[in-house]
Amino acid sequence: MIDIIPEKVLSYLPFSSEPLSQWNEATDLLKFLYTLHDKSGTIIAQNGTRTPVNYREYGKVVYERGQKELESWIQQFTTTAGKARPAPASITQKVEVPNFAYDPAFGKAAKYFIAWDGVVGETLSESAFFSIEHVIESEDDLECSLYLAAGLYYKQALQVLRNFIEDLVLPIHFCGNPSEFSAWKSNEYRTPQLRGNNGVLNKLVERRILSAEEATETANLYGDLSACTHGAEKRLLNRGIYAGRWAGHVFQYSDFLEWAKYFSESVNLGIYLLRLNINQWRTLRPVGKRFCDVCHNSEDFDIEKYEFAKEPHVKYRCLKCGHEMTFSDSST
Repeated sequence: MIDIIPEKVLSYLPFSSEPLSQWNEATDLLKFLYTLHDKSGTIIAQNGTRTPVNYREYGKVVYERGQKELESWIQQFTTTAGKARPAPASITQKVEVPNFAYDPAFGKAAKYFIAWDGVVGETLSESAFFSIEHVIESEDDLECSLYLAAGLYYKQALQVLRNFIEDLVLPIHFCGNPSEFSAWKSNEYRTPQLRGNNGVLNKLVERRILSAEEATETANLYGDLSACTHGAEKRLLNRGIYAGRWAGHVFQYSDFLEWAKYFSESVNLGIYLLRLNINQWRTLRPVGKRFCDVCHNSEDFDIEKYEFAKEPHVKYRCLKCGHEMTFSDSST
């Protein structure tokens, strides 16, 4: 069985703080992506010809695609940071904007953004997810955090990272609680707190799904990000008014560094949590019966039989969500 996120890729984490301008063939991100995609398969032509392939080089495709996207992000970060709106009496009238392509913190966050694209791509292509909605949502949450940080909305950018952590923890909880997952899908579920004695993380430790160390790391990071949601003064964009230190809506390198740090830490943790959920679902997933990858329906399907590459195939279309799955007739 294919290991979706091989243990070997974890050896490249955490990524180094390397400016994007210095990335090369020896960059840990590229090695991570090569290893992530280092899997063998078979391409079957319509005439039945089988060609063995290895997808390792696809890691370079993800890497180069990410580099190109990050060039656009650098332009966006630079343009917005240059449009400073200092407070009338602020001492921060001159704003120093770094060259983000040469900034180590930005380079590290960029690595994690690209790495997550690769991890999610592998998870979706192999239908290895427990909850597809949470996986897709995690990608959108990271991109949203980038948008907000580029616009100097660092408090909101950190709030979204808190959502990202929830995207990864809740499927682990739901995987062993199918009734709660069904209630959640029906919008009849009140999400419990993650931290505390009765929180999700503690319950996962009690069920020996998470180690105490993993739960503590997750809880600490989640707690830091929660300070933004609950309005701590030090997290406000307009902090310091009462002390005469309000700078206005301007780029502040310390705020940028804090966001980049939490962005990198969140995705680093997220890779471990997603891998755990994939392996957890692999042991609990129903075997030997029709089962929709997306909505987990196991009863209502349209079934179509046909021939491809001189072999019989069966297509199942889920009548609940419309998802289609195709198997060779000899597949287990």
